[in-house]
Amino acid sequence: MHFVDRSAAWALRMRPRQGRVFADGWGDPEAVALLDATATGPPVPIEVSWDRPQARGRLVVRAGRFPAPVVGLPVPAHIAHVLHVAPAGQETGSCVLLPAWNDEGYRTRIRLATGLAAAGIGSYLLEAPFYGLRRIAPGSSPVRTVADFATLTRSVVEEGRSLVAALVAAGRRTGVAGYSMGGSLAATVAATLDLPIAVAPLAAAHAPAPVFTSGVLRNAVAWDALGPDGRERLTEVLLRPSLLRLPPSPPTRCAVLVAASGDGFVAPAATKAIHEHWPGSELRVVRAGHATLLWRHVDILVSATAHAFARAAAAASEPSGEAESRWT
Repeated sequence: MHFVDRSAAWALRMRPRQGRVFADGWGDPEAVALLDATATGPPVPIEVSWDRPQARGRLVVRAGRFPAPVVGLPVPAHIAHVLHVAPAGQETGSCVLLPAWNDEGYRTRIRLATGLAAAGIGSYLLEAPFYGLRRIAPGSSPVRTVADFATLTRSVVEEGRSLVAALVAAGRRTGVAGYSMGGSLAATVAATLDLPIAVAPLAAAHAPAPVFTSGVLRNAVAWDALGPDGRERLTEVLLRPSLLRLPPSPPTRCAVLVAASGDGFVAPAATKAIHEHWPGSELRVVRAGHATLLWRHVDILVSATAHAFARAAAAASEPSGEAESRWT
């Protein structure tokens, strides 16, 4: 494990109980059931309301919003917020960038979006429910229960699916990507859409279970709030959205995954499991930890995402019979 990730593990162990993940226990059982990744239907059609674009150097930025596809979210989480970061010149591709765990606002994804813009790819940065403009209670830990986590992740997946489908319908060369939790949810979006889109799961696990029960984040969980069998039950619940339960779909050949060899949050084996489950996908392993991969190797993450777009373009140019035979 990289020493930065090891230091993070120590800091998480020192966190007071009320600042821990799932401090209020399990929450609504019906909401917990939202973690089942196999229970998705067609993406909900959306119409994004956009603000006026603003030029920022070599970038053009505009904010948008649309009603969240998952109904019943509390105010103000019921409105999905998205930031479009595009190159000042021609936008040759459109990538939906999903949020990582504890991603407040867009700051941690702007560097990735800026790098993609230099490659001609515009980014659509979705904000997760309970964070940033979608916060319910300011100042507190946004995810108080397992039900909160289930609602958050299912909402991001459904919003991502709707936005990807809208971009594809508009004739855009489209992809989906994300880092850490965002990468896992990006992979879920791709796996539940029958569309040959680019997909770049970056430092992504096949399911939340190994992250919260075996990785560094296990030190942040309020285990006492989950009951005497909390660890076993949480493992079972957080394996329900595993990508390994979903059949490989056409985007697998257009997928480029990145793992960090010293990752203490998302073990490389959890990323490798996706690669082995997705025929034709590419896996790049970088000598880094979870934090340092994002801080020091954004160029590698940009390159992997751009290459996923190149792979998708190559797949789209093949005769349909050849492409279909490789995807089956």
